[in-house]
Amino acid sequence: MWWGEISVPDASAVRIAEEIGSQYEVGAPPWMSTEIFFRWLRGFDEYISSKNGRKVLLFLDDASWHGRPSEQPALNDVRVEFLLKLTTLLLQPQDLGIIACLKRRYQLCQRGVDLIGDGHFENICRVDLNIAITWVYDIWDRIEIQIIHNCWLKSMSV
Repeated sequence: MWWGEISVPDASAVRIAEEIGSQYEVGAPPWMSTEIFFRWLRGFDEYISSKNGRKVLLFLDDASWHGRPSEQPALNDVRVEFLLKLTTLLLQPQDLGIIACLKRRYQLCQRGVDLIGDGHFENICRVDLNIAITWVYDIWDRIEIQIIHNCWLKSMSV
């Protein structure tokens, strides 16, 4: 999922997001909210329901936008369970290195744009949504299996 303040993003960016199985959401400020998360969750439930008999158990951490267990929307084929509070670091290997790796590589792409430009840091802000989606998709696709494996091992040993 991509979200930002642009209420009418570049049509090609929306198309690319849809092609990779993602979506673009508008929010001000441009970060996740309970409303956006619940809209995504209902859409995910509809997608799973279309898969004829599939069921999903989805574990969520205590991020504020996930809402409380009593606030969860009615779902047909997705069951939501919450991890114990403050266990994210112990139980979610993505937070131990996978997402950090993705962020580092994305920042390298940004710095590359800065070096190609006139050397001013503000050029990084000129990367449009289309380019950002393409970068993240390509970076995610190239993260080595060993990085993911090591993060899982680290989470199992904590």
